[in-house]
Amino acid sequence: MTATEQTPAPFALHIDGHLSPSVGSPTLLSVHDSVKRGEERLWKTDPEVRSDRLMRAMQMGLVYLPTSYFTTVIQHEVFGHGYRIRSFGKDIAHVEGYQFGTPPPFGAGGGGTRFDVTDKYAPAHFSTCVTGGVEATAIMAHDMRMKWLTSNTVQAKDNLIQLLAHHDLTNYAFSMFFMGSEQAAEGHDLINYTQMLKRTYPKTKIRGSHLAALSFINYLNPFDVIGWTAMHNYVVSAHRSSPLPMLSLGKVKTLPALRMGLAPHGPEIFLENFMRINEKPVYAYLKGGFLGDHHYYGLGMEHPHLIKHGNHAFGLKGHFWHHPQLLTMQRKVSGDELHSNPTAPLDYPEETLRQKQLGASLCATYAYQPSTPYGMQLELGHKLAGFLPGETMEAAPILRGSLSVKY
Repeated sequence: MTATEQTPAPFALHIDGHLSPSVGSPTLLSVHDSVKRGEERLWKTDPEVRSDRLMRAMQMGLVYLPTSYFTTVIQHEVFGHGYRIRSFGKDIAHVEGYQFGTPPPFGAGGGGTRFDVTDKYAPAHFSTCVTGGVEATAIMAHDMRMKWLTSNTVQAKDNLIQLLAHHDLTNYAFSMFFMGSEQAAEGHDLINYTQMLKRTYPKTKIRGSHLAALSFINYLNPFDVIGWTAMHNYVVSAHRSSPLPMLSLGKVKTLPALRMGLAPHGPEIFLENFMRINEKPVYAYLKGGFLGDHHYYGLGMEHPHLIKHGNHAFGLKGHFWHHPQLLTMQRKVSGDELHSNPTAPLDYPEETLRQKQLGASLCATYAYQPSTPYGMQLELGHKLAGFLPGETMEAAPILRGSLSVKY
């Protein structure tokens, strides 16, 4: 089966107070759509000509591989690590710069974020900073899937972004099979992460190999197979999009998935459910994990088209969590020593480590896309103190907006 080609999405520029991954991702995906639109005008192939299959394969390798890779690296560094540092405030840490390698197949790729810290830099800042990159790319993978869910189609040329973003954490974790968690950690986010967990929670015996083994759960994700199938269909038959296959339960269509995530208190497993209820996209998840004596859990949902009337769409986003308290208070070591010395003990009292945080976040969303070229989106809400991917650790209002233009 082939899907009807979708009307191109408008270009959208999103913004919020700290340039979070939740605004970086949709903006970068709009830039990627613009590249795709330009390529399709300049590089046309004929599905009836066998030799054009090679041309389409070259498109994926020479155009979409480097652009998709570079898009995810920018999300990882600027809107991941960079966002976490910006959200702390300059009295805790500040970004000094970024570096980017030439993306494959033209170079080895990679990237980095340089930053400096003050004595207010604490364990929760450290952990969320080093995991901020894979946190941001997980948000990008989610945004791509919601794009597919909303349109009920899978765009073949989007697959590499979805794949690279989703397996950013998988690849990081898998590399830990080949190194010990006690060896020099400079530059490897997850070695830094496991070291900090062991310093914070002395009873835990977590090692890099544990994260590496746990990361295999990211392959229990139907979107990988769906995306690869769509990309294969494009190369072979020039079909740019395919229907999104889902399980049907009456008026509800569903597509469950599993994935791994990282929080400052330990790794988490997400049970996700992408649904279409009365042809409206709905996303819900349960998450949980344990580290030593600590257990933690959460749940959430996203319904962007709860009420839809003409060109107006009103929606809701809600999250709930229960986890160990975020350790934003400093102990005996300085911020610089915390950042640079992976063996410096933290020595938190046991009663401090056992304290839990209960929190929630609720946002209302509004989207307006008239027949004229210009549209807008708004997100307004509030979150309590605690860890929520893509949001600050403190209690804070949430305000985001975007402007879009059709072209």
